[in-house]
Amino acid sequence: MPLVQVEGAMCSKFWLPFALLLLTPFPTVASPQSAHGKPTTGAGTDATAIAKFTRDVYAYASLHDIVAASMPSEKMYVDPEQRQRHINRLAEALRTERTGARIGDIFTPAIASLFKRRLAHAIRRSALRGETLEPEQIPQGEARLDVNDAFPWIAQPVMPPAVFAALTPLPPGLEYRFVYRDLVLVDVGANLVVDILENALPVTPTRQEVIEPRLTPSGACDVHPDLPMCWS
Repeated sequence: MPLVQVEGAMCSKFWLPFALLLLTPFPTVASPQSAHGKPTTGAGTDATAIAKFTRDVYAYASLHDIVAASMPSEKMYVDPEQRQRHINRLAEALRTERTGARIGDIFTPAIASLFKRRLAHAIRRSALRGETLEPEQIPQGEARLDVNDAFPWIAQPVMPPAVFAALTPLPPGLEYRFVYRDLVLVDVGANLVVDILENALPVTPTRQEVIEPRLTPSGACDVHPDLPMCWS
């Protein structure tokens, strides 16, 4: 029986406020407004991209928890081989749930653009501090990782904390990893590639190339390129 009838009898005093509450849309992330009431194109777009990315990674984390809850706990396995078989079964179950997953489902164009800008500025600041970053190019003939692949825990260049600080925090169980210049979103518990942002890291400039433009600064962003206002 509907709570509110469009035609016919009037609603009771009890049901009308409850019905109106149910019909009220849930709040969403609002874009910043300009002085004329129109959404801004910079900060508003970035905030929307971050909000969607956050929803997507938490949705995946919830999926992981649901699938993992349907299986015996990993803590039951003491033997390393048994534990690895459990991880493989969990990964296979998640692949089944995400058969249609593709690169860019979570790293959408909007968040990809924002992350690339932030990473470029973080690396430039790291170079100014003398920290060397040498992300390698993918060797010719070597296949790139794909979504739902097992993540290869191979040695990668150590990234300064400022580089990871430029990225949006993740829920427990998910981590960022760099493979060559690509940013990979990894489900650690399932050893699974969730999504990939290809060419996330720019080609690393030399320290001299970074320092020379700073000798004649023309604005605040030349001196402090890490400021959010300079990320667009």
